[in-house]
Amino acid sequence: MKHLFEQRLIILPKGLTKLKEQLLGLRFEKTEGGHIKVHHASQGLHDDWADALANACFAAKRLLNTTPSFSPIKTKTTESQSQPDKLYTLICPECEKINYNDNNGYYQGRNPAGLHNSRITCPVHTETTI
Repeated sequence: MKHLFEQRLIILPKGLTKLKEQLLGLRFEKTEGGHIKVHHASQGLHDDWADALANACFAAKRLLNTTPSFSPIKTKTTESQSQPDKLYTLICPECEKINYNDNNGYYQGRNPAGLHNSRITCPVHTETTI
């Protein structure tokens, strides 16, 4: 996990002071057998949050066969910040039923709420009255 921080693949968001304290309280020691031992800098320190982060990195690497990358979550935009021309991945309930164009109901479109994966009927299935 140390090399992930060094490569800037893990960036801790502000506000996770407990995790930061626990990570900074860890010490690394090389054993006689050449292995790296990770332990607390002093008695009384906890490492539950640091262990959880290490397990998440391990799972991403071993189970998902990918390099883990963690960064702060972007906050949702408000309507005043929404981008009216931005396209979102949406789901049309009608297209989903018949697997229209082999897309399983997914299409790109505009969403006033500014959220991906919203269930909004696509232009093909939108009923218009004349």
